[in-house]
Amino acid sequence: MLPKSKREFFCDIGETITATVTSEGTVHNVTFSKDDEDWDGSPFVFTAPENEFRSITIFMVFSNPNGGKYQVKISGKPGEFVHDEPVPQDTPHGSLEEDSRGYNFFPKS
Repeated sequence: MLPKSKREFFCDIGETITATVTSEGTVHNVTFSKDDEDWDGSPFVFTAPENEFRSITIFMVFSNPNGGKYQVKISGKPGEFVHDEPVPQDTPHGSLEEDSRGYNFFPKS
């Protein structure tokens, strides 16, 4: 997996993609979607997309009104790029009750 742009990646066909989500200061309450369908969040093999790309969305719920955070890591082949992104509950505009992140995967040329 290689970076394309923010939350977009190039992958080899047949590459295993792993999404890991950890939590701190909140009850771990995470759900996943892959290509707009429910998904259990387990590693998946990148296959040729029917359209331009494949996608995953990670939904996170915060349980602590005093703050918490999730840490999202997306990885592919060992030794290649690893996307590592914090998702804090507190923002400049206040405290969130939930948040989500979407990621798109494109075939390498």
